[in-house]
Amino acid sequence: MHTPPSAVIKDASCCCHFCSNEFRYPEFREGEILHCQFCGMETVPKSVVLERGKSFSAEKFRVEVGELEWLPGALGVRYIVGNLFNHSSDELCWVKVEIELYDDSGLLLGRASDHLRSLTPEQICPFKVPVLKASASRALIFDVTCEYGSIYSPCDWTGSTGAVWRPARRKGQGSEQHARAVACQ
Repeated sequence: MHTPPSAVIKDASCCCHFCSNEFRYPEFREGEILHCQFCGMETVPKSVVLERGKSFSAEKFRVEVGELEWLPGALGVRYIVGNLFNHSSDELCWVKVEIELYDDSGLLLGRASDHLRSLTPEQICPFKVPVLKASASRALIFDVTCEYGSIYSPCDWTGSTGAVWRPARRKGQGSEQHARAVACQ
């Protein structure tokens, strides 16, 4: 028996806002919260990709990233820490803060991220991104995403969106390193 064209369910595809893997879903579920087949995180699929910084998500789900700082850790691991403030009136099931890492010459070394769960309206939530690359000396916010897509809008943020690792000697403490956050232009 032949199925009439009106009864055929069309598939669409999109990339997960959490793990970036592409997955397929029935077209009629566009705009619903779906679970990614790869990582299981919630994603609202959108077939229309909007220009960065002009998405509906960035306007509706506004968050602010506070000043970034570097913290030394054990065994050579350092951390980039900051706060994320949810200015929207909606709860976000998850938020991913992604940082780009650069060396002293400005060469991109890679990215690192932290993942936060359940960010309620008006909540301030700390994040801590591990930095495993020893040569990393600069960090910039690359993107902030949630189940609805990118909510990164650097033009709206008043805080610093970058930090520089400044190894220095403290008086009487030999070559112990410390970090200082500065605004990156």
